[in-house]
Amino acid sequence: MMSTRTYIRKKPIPETKKARVSRIKELLKKYDKFIVIDIADIPANLMKELRKKLWGLGELIVVKNTLLRKALLSLPRYKKNISKFELHLNNMRALFFTNRDVFEVASIINSIKERLPPKPGKPAPEDIIIPKGNTGLRPGPAMTDLRVAGLPIRIIDGEIWILNNHNLVPKGKKISAQAAKVMAILDILPFEVGPKVIMAWDRNLVIPRKLLLMPLEEYSSLISRAYASAVNIAVETALPTVDTIEQILIKAYASAVNIAVETALPTVDTIEQILIKAYTVSYNLMLEGSKLEPNLVTDEIKFMLESSKKGIEEKEEKKEEKKEKKKEEKKEEETFTGLAALFG
Repeated sequence: MMSTRTYIRKKPIPETKKARVSRIKELLKKYDKFIVIDIADIPANLMKELRKKLWGLGELIVVKNTLLRKALLSLPRYKKNISKFELHLNNMRALFFTNRDVFEVASIINSIKERLPPKPGKPAPEDIIIPKGNTGLRPGPAMTDLRVAGLPIRIIDGEIWILNNHNLVPKGKKISAQAAKVMAILDILPFEVGPKVIMAWDRNLVIPRKLLLMPLEEYSSLISRAYASAVNIAVETALPTVDTIEQILIKAYASAVNIAVETALPTVDTIEQILIKAYTVSYNLMLEGSKLEPNLVTDEIKFMLESSKKGIEEKEEKKEEKKEKKKEEKKEEETFTGLAALFG
């Protein structure tokens, strides 16, 4: 039988840690929103810029994940949602407490970037492509370094030219000392660093990084698609709203007319379709009958049915013309309305 061991802390908890947890708890009570930020490997100048850009929008603190976890577990509304935070409580974190729009604040944080020179031994964040063209360099020691790195070079008019685009370091591959030297010579800065938005907490709602930093036009597209889907479901389930009642009534009317036509129930709205249907059946019977017995259908009946067919076709053509005309008029009206709105 396995025995379980319980860790008992022998040393008292330092007052500084207690004060830190109390401070986090105060901020969690004071603000309804906060943003979790990854600040690992962020240079001091970018932290200074981060504080400067967020000045007046809230309060920024750097926290240890263990202390943040203690603070979250001590407050009921966060304790029940601790599982939502667990995956984000790793690495070096900062919290920004605010009552402002978290999307706006996240965009500000994400804008703080800096390009850094390469470090040998670190994996390339992307394919590091050396573009073809004039380097602006004169022949000398640099020429040897470029050749050793495998770049296709030639001297043209006294300057070093790269003949073709060259993938110096593939994405994910570690940067060698020679490759780093070449990038330094050509002034290539492959690494981009900056504080990384991880998630936001907005009044009991967890918003992931992807949604926080999504472009506005993508949100507009998502809302349009969601609206169209909601309207379609409401119409299909006959749920009356301001946006669906007209479509529901049109659909119900069409269904009622269809049933009435199928059951030959004559009304003002169905009599024409019932007669067209009856004519179509009669005309088809005439054709089939004339195949079996040519003398079965008299010339008078043929003339009457052919005339009816012609009249129906002409009527259908006129209906289509009217529909097209209405569409054109509606289009012109929408264009005029749009121009009126544009120019006031």
